[in-house]
Amino acid sequence: MLTPREFVEAANNAESAEDLSNLLIRDMREEGYDNLSFRRVKAGELLLIHCASLPEVFLEAYFANQFMLDDPLVATGLASNGMFHWTDLETKTILPKRQREVLQAFRDLGVHSGISFPFHGPDGTCDLVGLSQRNSDPLDPKRLVGIEVKLKYTRWRYWELRQKSSLQNQKHSYCTYSLSHKRGPPEMMAHHCRALVFIMVAAQRWQNGFTRFNKDLLKYVSADDLEFLLSWGLVHELPDDGHFYYYFAPTVLGINHLSCCTHVPEFRRQVWEMEVGHPSKINR
Repeated sequence: MLTPREFVEAANNAESAEDLSNLLIRDMREEGYDNLSFRRVKAGELLLIHCASLPEVFLEAYFANQFMLDDPLVATGLASNGMFHWTDLETKTILPKRQREVLQAFRDLGVHSGISFPFHGPDGTCDLVGLSQRNSDPLDPKRLVGIEVKLKYTRWRYWELRQKSSLQNQKHSYCTYSLSHKRGPPEMMAHHCRALVFIMVAAQRWQNGFTRFNKDLLKYVSADDLEFLLSWGLVHELPDDGHFYYYFAPTVLGINHLSCCTHVPEFRRQVWEMEVGHPSKINR
C-alpha cells in the first residue's frame, strides 16, 4: 500500500477524476477496506455519488428501499466534524428503530465494519466518504491517520480536476457513478440525466434570447445521449419562427423526471459552473 506521500504523488499524476477514483479504490482495498463510497449530501438528500465500489446488490437495495431517508451514516455525517466508526452509532447512541434496521440491512448486504469521514462544504453540503468491509477482518487503527490524509487530499484533487475539466468544456467532465434511475425509462443512467439538465438550461436561455448555448449543444451533450432522450420522449424539438430555427427542450416527461431525480441539483450546478456562470460566457 502507498504511504501518504506516495499517494499524493500518484494523485497529482491522475489526469481525470476517473483515474483519481480508481487510485483511491485500489489503495483503500490494500488498506483492508473492500467497499468505498464518496458522495455529496445535503440536509439528508443525496445529491451525487462521485465514486463508489460497493456490492451491486447493495446499490439496488439502497434505492429500491429508499434507505437514504433513514440512513444514520448521512444524518451523523452532516452533524459531525470528524470521522466516526459505524459500530459507535449502535453502542454509544440511541438510534431510532428504522435507522437500526437500515444498518442491519447494510450488514446483510455486505457493507459493515465501517468508518465515515465527513468533509463539510458551503451551503450545508457535505462530501461523505465511507470505508467498510465485507468480512470483519481486524485492521490496524494506527493507519487511520494516514488514511484520513489520503482522503482529504483526494477530495481537494477531485475538485481541482473537476474545475480543469469544466474549463476544457468536456462533455463528461465529472466522475459521476452511473446509477440507474428508478424514475426514468429502462437503461437511463446518470449521464443521460446530466444531458437532460444541459438541454433544460439551454432551452431556458434560448427562450430568454441567449441562443448560442443551444446551437452549441453537441459540444456538451453526446449524440448518443441526445438520441436516447429523444427516443424515450424526454426531449423534443421546438420551432422558433423568429430565428427560423429548431431548438431542443424537455417534454412533459422530461420535466417530470427533472422534478424528482436526486441527481438534478448537482447537475444543474455543474451546468452553471461550466457554461452559464463563467464570466466570459454571460449573455452569450
